[in-house]
Amino acid sequence: WKHSGRWLFHETFEGASALRYESFESLVDLHGLIDSESLHDECEGLFLTDSDRDQYLIEEIGLGRPLGIWSLKNTLRCRVSAALRKIGRPATKEELADLLSTSAQSIGSTLGNLPDVHRSDRFHWGFAEWIEDRYDGIVAEIEQRIEEYSGSVPESVLLSEIPEQFGVAEGSVRAYLSSSAFVVDNGMVRIASSSDYVPRPPAQCANAFRIGDQW
Repeated sequence: WKHSGRWLFHETFEGASALRYESFESLVDLHGLIDSESLHDECEGLFLTDSDRDQYLIEEIGLGRPLGIWSLKNTLRCRVSAALRKIGRPATKEELADLLSTSAQSIGSTLGNLPDVHRSDRFHWGFAEWIEDRYDGIVAEIEQRIEEYSGSVPESVLLSEIPEQFGVAEGSVRAYLSSSAFVVDNGMVRIASSSDYVPRPPAQCANAFRIGDQW
């Protein structure tokens, strides 16, 4: 047996495939999480107990284990992904923040940058495989239904479907419909043509700036 720090290795361990961080890079999913069975197979026969294995992987290899779910790193991105897996359904920023003991604001910033994680409605986020029809915002939902109805959709459909499905206020849908981006004619809604559309003055747009005569 050989000593290395606080660990005792059998002489055959170094001759076998000694565990390294790179050993687990091929095991992670899109969100940096590691399937527990795959991890068990990678470490099979190398440790006397599971608790020894877990301690070694965290302290020596640097893996994370947020909420009991293995991850390649212990970043907030991995922790948020693990929290979603733990809950097992689309969740709000507040639910995730409570589970991870952090702020809802930091959760919100992270969710928007996670691959294959989308909003199921105005408030809930989840993995793509959980969401049949993801929420992309009121304007996108209006445009989607106009397309589905071959260019013109009943206003009543928009005012009933979008609030009911995504938890937004009917008044918010009406506000977007009253903009120059859409035309409402005899109860039917279509996308405004270039001649109908009147864009907002650039001076009213956040972060807009002017160079000479150009915005």
